[in-house]
Amino acid sequence: MEDEQARYSRHLSLPGFTEKSQALLAQARVLVVGCGGLGHPVLQYLAASGVGLLGIADSDSIQTTNLHRQILFRENDIGLSKLDIAYKALKQINSSIQYRLHQLKLNSQNAEQLLNEYDLVIDCSDNFPTRYLLDEACGDLKKPLIHGSVFRFEGRVALFHGNSGKTYRAVYPEPPESGTIPNCAEGGVLGSLAGLTGTIMATEAIKWITGIGDCLDGKMLIFDCLNMRFHQIELPTVAAMRNEQINIKNKSTQNELKNMIQEISAAEFKALRESGKKHTLIDVREPYEFEEKNLGGILVPLQEIPQRHSEIPKDHEVIIHCRSGVRSAHAIAFLQQEHGYDNLRNLQGGIIAYLKNQ
Repeated sequence: MEDEQARYSRHLSLPGFTEKSQALLAQARVLVVGCGGLGHPVLQYLAASGVGLLGIADSDSIQTTNLHRQILFRENDIGLSKLDIAYKALKQINSSIQYRLHQLKLNSQNAEQLLNEYDLVIDCSDNFPTRYLLDEACGDLKKPLIHGSVFRFEGRVALFHGNSGKTYRAVYPEPPESGTIPNCAEGGVLGSLAGLTGTIMATEAIKWITGIGDCLDGKMLIFDCLNMRFHQIELPTVAAMRNEQINIKNKSTQNELKNMIQEISAAEFKALRESGKKHTLIDVREPYEFEEKNLGGILVPLQEIPQRHSEIPKDHEVIIHCRSGVRSAHAIAFLQQEHGYDNLRNLQGGIIAYLKNQ
């Protein structure tokens, strides 16, 4: 007991952090999915903080390219199991807690059974299928899900399925087509950004477990480490939920949603641009999509629409687009219902249809 008090004494010296808070950490069962750049700081800080049971799910082996951001690994670990090496390192950080290793790839057959053993799930994966799978499984099991992602110099952290009930799919209703988004090898990522993002994720986990502070429940923290800019946004509730249902005030169906939105075809939009008639183009895709290819519009990602709606004019025609027309339809539905817009048109088929029409 004295050893525990000494180990966690800096926690116990914090205002509002009591022995009960530390006991809640000791009782917590946390699953970390992915033992990569995000998983390393999450695992290190949760182990050091005294989380009672840490589960780790991963099936990869260590590669040379991992070393610049996966700091539990060393050069002579290349080719070995990530789980095995991470476990040995974590045991040296804190041998008094329990570890459970899951050498597997999550799929629809094993996800819910695995997640059901834990109180909190932390998504440190690096692929969209796993993110959507975790979102759906956590929703079904009513398990809070801490999500993190990194791309080049930008990091994002959010908490889904908490008290707000907001979901990953509500923010990203449309999975990107395979091969359309650069991975770390293609797009790159700053090694220390993974450390920063994972540390924030670990902090959110500790706050959620102990009940201290204000968690990112239903909110997303977005930070640009190149310019060191941080901003927090409230996540939307109007995007597609699981099974592509629409969560808007009048409980519209997909067909009803389509009927309430004016559209403009790719050919009509091309003619509008060539006519010189005043209009504004709003792009509601993600920054990485905009960076890859854009039509010169104003970038307002879907999840930022509730906070930035005042940037969208009401006194002339506004065309809103995304990749294929789904996210932009959700944006228009929100703007019409919540802020009374009547000058919006959805680019039919999105940027894909427009570029095909060129």
